[in-house]
Amino acid sequence: MIRIASLIIAMMLAVPARAAPPPGPIDPDVAAWFEGLVRADGIHCCGVGDCRIAGQHEVRTTSTGYEVLLNGSWTPVPDSIIVHRDKAPFAATIICKSHYDSAVIEERLYCVVPYAGG
Repeated sequence: MIRIASLIIAMMLAVPARAAPPPGPIDPDVAAWFEGLVRADGIHCCGVGDCRIAGQHEVRTTSTGYEVLLNGSWTPVPDSIIVHRDKAPFAATIICKSHYDSAVIEERLYCVVPYAGG
């Protein structure tokens, strides 16, 4: 019984949690774009409630790839969670992560959609 409970908990932690969508009306096309994000490892990235436009000092490019400011530290973004798209609803890099407002819980990065330009 303990083994089954441990397996269920492990499975729940492996799947990104869904947050409530941001307040206000959400364009159905934009929501569908976010819901369609799939990481390189085949996992659906997130929902519209998990993703935000990256702040100016929240993401950076280094010689080894992308880094995001997560839990107060610069964290390398694994290639497996980068989602490359030719078109995006915003002219900016998108970061999808857990959001716990002011609670003292570690943020978890789900994926990064780099700005493709244009």
